[in-house]
Amino acid sequence: MDSARFSAKAGLVRGAMRFFRPGAVVVLALFLAACGGSSANQQTFQAWLDEEPRIVQLVVEPPATGGTFHVMETHYGAGAAAGAGAGAAGWFEAGSGMSGCTGEAGAFCLLLWLAMFPVLVLGGAVVGAATAEPVSVDSWALAEAELTRPIAPVFAEYLPGMTDRVGADLAAAFRDHGGHTVVLSVPAEPEPEAAEARIVIRLQGADVLGQAGENPKVRLRLRVYASATWPTGVEGRVYEYKSGKARLGEWSAEGATVLQGNFDEAAGFLTGRMVGRMLLPPPPPAEPGS
Repeated sequence: MDSARFSAKAGLVRGAMRFFRPGAVVVLALFLAACGGSSANQQTFQAWLDEEPRIVQLVVEPPATGGTFHVMETHYGAGAAAGAGAGAAGWFEAGSGMSGCTGEAGAFCLLLWLAMFPVLVLGGAVVGAATAEPVSVDSWALAEAELTRPIAPVFAEYLPGMTDRVGADLAAAFRDHGGHTVVLSVPAEPEPEAAEARIVIRLQGADVLGQAGENPKVRLRLRVYASATWPTGVEGRVYEYKSGKARLGEWSAEGATVLQGNFDEAAGFLTGRMVGRMLLPPPPPAEPGS
């Protein structure tokens, strides 16, 4: 009887996790990050850098993309439908755990299974709607969209130097944190013979996310790809920055100081993420008298 109840309850848990899966993924990611759940490649690169000062070539690719305006829409109905469907699938999956339920245990399992149907389906719909992510339904180059044309010059001024800023700050962090020698270069330059590792960074996307309409709320999204190659491995990933939301009119007012501030914030944020992934934190200062 106990094993039958356990089988049914396990099925219900699996079913519930179906529509809580987006939140579960986030919790799992935070748990892995907090517990040092980094990739083996990352740990190897960090440990390799930490052994002794290295000579690193840092290649900064010029931006190959301009800004793009994406019209974003959140489809709550589609999210609710997907969540309800996942809840229903979980309900049927829970039912598969009842095959061993007979007698008194069978009646208990059946009642529990029936009672869980509205919980899983309605709960799935609520969670699906609440976790629905905005999606791009249309896009234009900033200079071509009437809404974003006033801010296109700011992008034209700040984007070309974004990877240079991140590269310079990353190089400084490598020198300060580990005493590494960093050779800044561009893709056309040959690799220095003495270089022991190669890091390449490039701007992968610069987007304005918002809605159509008069003076909509918008946010800046920048994505920078960074790869590291060293004697025993290679690793690459995309680092993403998203600004807070602001009215489009605020971005173009007063010389676009708000938008310029977002670019400044993005450079520091992206560099910090790269430093945190590539370099081991410096040891704490020694206690006095130790």
